[in-house]
Amino acid sequence: PGIDKNQLKMSVDKDLLNISYDNGEKELTETYTHKEYSFRNFERSFRLPDAVDKERITAQYNEGILKVNLPKKDEAVDKGPITIGIS
Repeated sequence: PGIDKNQLKMSVDKDLLNISYDNGEKELTETYTHKEYSFRNFERSFRLPDAVDKERITAQYNEGILKVNLPKKDEAVDKGPITIGIS
């Protein structure tokens, strides 16, 4: 919450999905006795499975929630049972 989506960055490098936030060195002038979360910079990396189509990854940011869609490659999608002909 409170993060501007223009300060979020996402990238894929080989099999790692990187999500980072840079607050632009914004200084907080207020003092708190207790705070539930901070606005510091952060970076997270997630290892992607081979089945993910890295070219089709999309993301949406709405009301403080980042949704990342990781579609499967076409060959990784389960197409159900295959009938094998017997000769």
